[in-house]
Amino acid sequence: MLGGLLAVIVLMAAASVWMNRILQPFRLTEAVAIVGLSNAAFLILCASFSGPAIGRWSALAASISLSSAANAAETILILWLLREIAPVRLAARYLVIPLLIVAEGYLIFRPELTLRMGLGAALLAGGAAVLLFSSEASEKAHLSLR
Repeated sequence: MLGGLLAVIVLMAAASVWMNRILQPFRLTEAVAIVGLSNAAFLILCASFSGPAIGRWSALAASISLSSAANAAETILILWLLREIAPVRLAARYLVIPLLIVAEGYLIFRPELTLRMGLGAALLAGGAAVLLFSSEASEKAHLSLR
């Protein structure tokens, strides 16, 4: 599972650099339309092989649920961040989110604080701080996948 997670993170990093470059000339509404239409085309293609995705009322109700609205808002915010900030800073979310989850779990469950837990939290916080608060000169650096 760790290998799969690492593969996804590497793939997302490469896609972030690529999408940052592609989305720069477009406004946010155009970027959302491009991503939404490409996802819709992919789902139509998949549905042509596996049958209709929304053929039942329960599936339709699930697709217009509150969680789908939250997913749409998340997609719009990620696209906005991809356009506005450097991909390196966007990658900080891979460190900040687990750090917040660990801190929340510690506050809720109150486990015994171990050296391993403390060092892990310190590494997550340090990595996120380096990515978030790095100098502006690194943001102007040319990013390349080669």
